[in-house]
Amino acid sequence: MRIPAIYLPLMLLLMLCLTCPNLAQADVKYFPIPAISTSKNDGRDFGLIVPTLITGPDGDLRYLIAPMVLYNSFVGTRGTFNLFRYEPGGKELKGLASWSERIERKFLLSYVDPGFSNGRYSIGFSATHFKNATMRFFGLGPTTVKADETNYTASETRLNLKFGVYANEVTQIAVSQRLRHLQAIQQGATELPFTGDEFSNIPGVHGATILGQRVSFHYDTRDNLVTPTDGTAITAYAELNYNLRNASDPLYSRYGLEVKKLFASESKRAILVVRGDLQAILGSHVPFYEQSSLGGQHNLRGF
Repeated sequence: MRIPAIYLPLMLLLMLCLTCPNLAQADVKYFPIPAISTSKNDGRDFGLIVPTLITGPDGDLRYLIAPMVLYNSFVGTRGTFNLFRYEPGGKELKGLASWSERIERKFLLSYVDPGFSNGRYSIGFSATHFKNATMRFFGLGPTTVKADETNYTASETRLNLKFGVYANEVTQIAVSQRLRHLQAIQQGATELPFTGDEFSNIPGVHGATILGQRVSFHYDTRDNLVTPTDGTAITAYAELNYNLRNASDPLYSRYGLEVKKLFASESKRAILVVRGDLQAILGSHVPFYEQSSLGGQHNLRGF
């Protein structure tokens, strides 16, 4: 059954009210915001976002609810419902559901507790499924050019588990496991050539199921996990991955180092963030979406 995108936020908001009757007694503030944006990859958006802040008796933020209805030039009307629940000690529960007229879907559930068992451990879990119809691929290597740009739809499911032990207040050693299942790439939502036609022999075009184990070191002196204004965050990791759909050469490894430094003005109204990211992958027949990349929507941002 096809669910109209505009009804999705309303349905989820009704379910939330029914399951959390105490919300009616909380302090609730609404902030309707018009949403207008444009992006080369994602197209043009316009619509309405209605963030709702719900605080407890002590004035602390307990829930952030953000339903939105947008029209996108590539995938049509999109309804999205975001829910964040905050608890003392940095605990955070996040849920997201999004449904578009054309192709795109996204469902996410995650939970993190950075102070589990009286602050001795950190635990985290996330599960997500999505279809992204505006993905881009230009080929492999440093000689690719803009004329090679192609588009495809990524349909994948991800599961992540993480357990960390604190050596002190700012240092953590963690182990994590991830499962990433990707279907064969599908036709995208744009008029660009289809990646599967132009790069039919690239590893990963026909899908992959990846099981990965990671050991990581974290050093974090930032003053806030959600909205930091000062401090340093360093992450170093080593990861071993197994592609269950590549029987001939399934193993490859990944190593990375990321450094973030925040510089705040005296009033803390202006924050400068400097970020460095180093990554190396060792192995053959690594799916193209698992390989290191430079550029795009995420890995050149400073946060």
